[in-house]
Amino acid sequence: MRNKRTWTTALGLAALVAAAVQLEPREVTAADHGDSPMAAANAAADIADFYAWETSRGTVAAVITFAAGIAPGGDPLYDDSILYTIHIDNTADPAEVPFWQDNGNDNASDIQILVRFGQNNVGDWGVQLVDVPGSDDVMVGPVGEDIVSGAATAVAGMYDDPFFFDGDGFNATIAALIDPTEAADVMFSGLGGDAVDTFAGTNTMAIVVEFDAAIAAGAKDNTYIQMWATTGQVAR
Repeated sequence: MRNKRTWTTALGLAALVAAAVQLEPREVTAADHGDSPMAAANAAADIADFYAWETSRGTVAAVITFAAGIAPGGDPLYDDSILYTIHIDNTADPAEVPFWQDNGNDNASDIQILVRFGQNNVGDWGVQLVDVPGSDDVMVGPVGEDIVSGAATAVAGMYDDPFFFDGDGFNATIAALIDPTEAADVMFSGLGGDAVDTFAGTNTMAIVVEFDAAIAAGAKDNTYIQMWATTGQVAR
């Protein structure tokens, strides 16, 4: 890995995607793809999706995808100027109250998992993860390989995009709804036959980390945590 640098987070550089994870019962929400104008110019900073869920092993699995839509045969996209952060708010209360009331949540991250990529002297890419709950130390290893430290595991690299979506059909539907001369019907190409997947054969970059749920939840009565992901760019 290259020498450490001074990092400055830039909320708004990339899309902010949040997931609420209540360890019992489970709840996950996530969505986003390329809708941040500032991130459009730097695909490595563009978060496509963030997911987090509890596993049957008593751990939390979290996934950041970025630079989605890499063409078949395309190269992976690593950028040592980008800092990826997984935020964990473990003082949150799941109680739902009217918006004019305050349930006491500060909505601030109590744990920040910091992830960045770097190259060694021969140009091989690696990944570093700092402050992963349950890890024994800073986690460092080659991209595409499992990294294990204490109760934590991680892997990062380029993977087949798992999403299924008819992008052309979606755009045609939007156009039909906007244009009064067109029939206001759904225009997805697969409705009359075989399904059409815009993401078929494309790849996405991903950072996957799994860590101890109890450590992440901290010392409190409930096991509800809030999680979200951000990207920032190094101050050169």
